[in-house]
Amino acid sequence: MIDPLFALSGIGMMLVGLVPVLWWRYRTLVPWRDFWYGAGIWAVAISAKLVLDLSITPVLVSWLSGIYTGMGIAILMGAYVGLRTGFLESGLAYLVAIKKKLMKYDFQQAVAFGLGFGGSEAFLLGLLSFINIAVLLAFPPIIDLLPPADRAALLSQLTRPSLLVLAPIIERAFTILIHVFCAVLVILAVKTRRFGYFIASLAFKTLADGMLPLLTMTFDSRTVAGAYSIEAFVVALGAVGAAGLLLLRGRFGERRKRRTGKAASALMVVIVTLAIISFSAISAQRNVASPIVRRTINFDDFEGRYKFILNGSMIGHSEFEYMGKSIHAGIDTYMISEDVNLSSPDYDMSVSGVLHVTLDARPVLFNMTIRKNGDLKNVLCEFGDGMVTERITENNETRAVRSGVHPDSFLVANNMISHWALMFRAAKLEPQNTYIARIYSPNMGGELVRSLEISDVRLVSINGHEYEAYVFEEETGNLNYVTPEGVLLKIENHILDIVLSNGQPRSGTGLFR
Repeated sequence: MIDPLFALSGIGMMLVGLVPVLWWRYRTLVPWRDFWYGAGIWAVAISAKLVLDLSITPVLVSWLSGIYTGMGIAILMGAYVGLRTGFLESGLAYLVAIKKKLMKYDFQQAVAFGLGFGGSEAFLLGLLSFINIAVLLAFPPIIDLLPPADRAALLSQLTRPSLLVLAPIIERAFTILIHVFCAVLVILAVKTRRFGYFIASLAFKTLADGMLPLLTMTFDSRTVAGAYSIEAFVVALGAVGAAGLLLLRGRFGERRKRRTGKAASALMVVIVTLAIISFSAISAQRNVASPIVRRTINFDDFEGRYKFILNGSMIGHSEFEYMGKSIHAGIDTYMISEDVNLSSPDYDMSVSGVLHVTLDARPVLFNMTIRKNGDLKNVLCEFGDGMVTERITENNETRAVRSGVHPDSFLVANNMISHWALMFRAAKLEPQNTYIARIYSPNMGGELVRSLEISDVRLVSINGHEYEAYVFEEETGNLNYVTPEGVLLKIENHILDIVLSNGQPRSGTGLFR
């Protein structure tokens, strides 16, 4: 379901791009051509970027992927993206400023030049965003016409939390400050013939765009915390730009004065210091969020029995085991069956399910039957081509829901302990890490993104024996105790505890004595 509130993002971005331009024009009466110069340079720069993205960029990404992984690719791509932006945007602005003799500009005209650049970008991005949302809301079936991978990527963006509506508006507002600051630096470089101002503009633009690959790798932009962590960097640079504009205003009309060079040098020190702080803050994080890296599972020893404990009393249990291999839609699958029984004063519930997965626990097919207080419900999920088809049968009626799903998602149905156990068994675990787990849950609202932080390493007593366990802390406060080999020992949440009950896990395996 697409949240209509995301249409407000586009409207907000358009207003952010348009209102400052109209306000500056009303306040200063600068000619409209000064705004249009900035808009024209943006159009040329973005066109050049598109040409590079269709030609050089894919080749570069492919080449880097064959040599580096993860952080290495992010750093090198950041350098490429940042320098590309710096030279195309600040470089083109510098050439136009010389060609059009913009050295005669005063501060108000220089700001208009920057507002034209940044405002046109914000307005066009907002317009495209609004049109996309409006079309999808008016004609939902159009989503099914997209290729599966594009459809899955689009749906994952459109089903994000509503709190993210403000994120692109905030980003555009502070990005405009960055553009105006850099434009004023370029004009000042031509006006005073101090090349250091141009270098400062180039460096600031390079930093602004160059950090984005690293930030998007570090933080998951689909979560509220991740998205606004990325925007915090943009806000910080925008604040520096605003402070810089106040400083530079007095430089117009002061030509060839020694303190002009000192100001440019001081500005460079601020930029370099900010870059060092930003990189250090990210590198120094004890827990850098990263996607789960999968490993293959030995299903022959995959089984478990767990008890559900509420206020010290056992209210139910779960049992699961490996059933053997099968083939579904031409894919070799490994079948896990699980039975869950829960009983409390409020309800009696039993759940039976069979999950077909690949060797690294990617879901292929899942069939689950739920009996609760006499009511019967069946859920059948089939995965393929970046999509999941969920058929729900209840009260003799069947409805089908088809949606996009990330190819790295694990399937985790509510109360199905084998699914959590599979995820941890398939993960390559390291102490003091934070993992981003993509989860599809047929009875918990579709696809979710969970942050799993290894907050501690403890000795956990299970059936009279102590075992070293990583303590995974979820954003919800739930705790998962998992051995270094990936065996799930215990789950603690705000309601109940789920504890392994069938003996001790043997060292290095998932076997139980």
